[in-house]
Amino acid sequence: MNRQRVIFWLALMILGLETGAVPVAANMGVGEAIAGLSTSSLWELNRDAGGTLYISDYQLPAVVVVNPTSGAFTRYISPLTAAFVVTPSDAKPDTNGLIWWSDYYSAFGRINPTTNQITYWNLSTLSLSPGGLTFDAWGRVWLTQPYDPRLLRFNPANNELCRFSVGGGGNYVITYGGRLWVGDSQARRILRFDPATNSLTWWNLPGTNTSPKGLAFDADGRLWWADAAPGAGKLGRLSPESNQAVTYALPAGALPVAVVAGVEVMWYTSLAGTVGFVDPARASGSNWTLTTGSTTVSPTCSTVTAGTQTATRTTGTFSFPTVTWTVVSGTPTGITAYVPPGSTPAPAPYGMAFSDGRIWVTDQDRLRLARLPQVPQPPTLSIALSGSNLTLSWPPVTQDEGGGGVTVSSYQIWRSGQPYFRPWDTGVAYLGAPAAGPFNAGGVPAGSQAVFFAARSVADSRLISRTSSRVGAFSYTLTPGTTP
Repeated sequence: MNRQRVIFWLALMILGLETGAVPVAANMGVGEAIAGLSTSSLWELNRDAGGTLYISDYQLPAVVVVNPTSGAFTRYISPLTAAFVVTPSDAKPDTNGLIWWSDYYSAFGRINPTTNQITYWNLSTLSLSPGGLTFDAWGRVWLTQPYDPRLLRFNPANNELCRFSVGGGGNYVITYGGRLWVGDSQARRILRFDPATNSLTWWNLPGTNTSPKGLAFDADGRLWWADAAPGAGKLGRLSPESNQAVTYALPAGALPVAVVAGVEVMWYTSLAGTVGFVDPARASGSNWTLTTGSTTVSPTCSTVTAGTQTATRTTGTFSFPTVTWTVVSGTPTGITAYVPPGSTPAPAPYGMAFSDGRIWVTDQDRLRLARLPQVPQPPTLSIALSGSNLTLSWPPVTQDEGGGGVTVSSYQIWRSGQPYFRPWDTGVAYLGAPAAGPFNAGGVPAGSQAVFFAARSVADSRLISRTSSRVGAFSYTLTPGTTP
């Protein structure tokens, strides 16, 4: 009987997901607003569900609320002449629109943006120094302490403050999946606390030189931490259900403090003066199996008294003139780092958030709010059979996700035997990064009946697009009278 090997090709309209980075040599134009006053010190940067940004100005002291689309801002300044001067950190809103903040100098509080009233709770008699702040599903406020082994829970309904002894001490806390997650820099652990049951679980981080700071989850539900270990700065990634972790060593003496999920990559700020990202699809890391532990914690509770004062409210609109951030040369594959301009004072990037389709960064000492460009649009792939090989083609990408102009220097090509793959999935092959199409993708691998491809655009600034729609081909041996 006659047999014929037949290849069919098709375009699969599948949305891209998470990852990015490639070694090209260029710098990045970044919009920078002067967001602080001469007495300012810009620290944490958070966002709400709608994308509005919240800056903690630790020294002024103030909370700055920014519309990322228009640049319009409102600054709420605490009076320095008040009986108790607040110094806000980790400011963020609750579901009622009240802006809460922690204060390492023994306090925490909130601002009512409608009335400008500040309500604060002075904890100096309890010898407490709050650091990070988050909320639970019941509207209660939770606070960490950087150098004290207690997690704090405050109920705004009755002014009850409960203290949970969890060991160690953590700078920041986030809520994910109904639980609290803390980077315990004192005991070198990741903590997970369930506010419904008061149960505490922890993962011991590898080695003795580790100092977890900021935390973020990616689209796959994996926890990332910024590790500011001196001389060994890194980003870490934990899969909580399997206890598996990966750590990525960062370049340029990085001391990362914040980590944020961007478009298919994880961004970080570094106290060493750099901002960068790790592309899980291309970066190489060290793999670990972490030891764990768990317990149940009983709280000690008491009532705390509130004080009030009135904030001075000012408004305006930030402009974002473009400056050049320099690409750090010689970084490992899959890791890109940038240095903001200036030497007096030197760059001190600290807070970070993703909003309006781009990354935002506060510069602690240069008093800047940086607005990074949006990533380029992904290429639109097409596939055709050329002899026994498959050829990928695409028109040049010239715009970013916001419709602005962008220069794309290369296109990452990825291959998988699965149609719904992401570049960072196990078994996906990286085929290269041509400057333009068409691209000879070879044939269907021997022993396979199907192959699929995707691509990502890489701007000359090294910013990477989301993954394109997939295209693919099927290959069958046809025998007359039989089913393939």
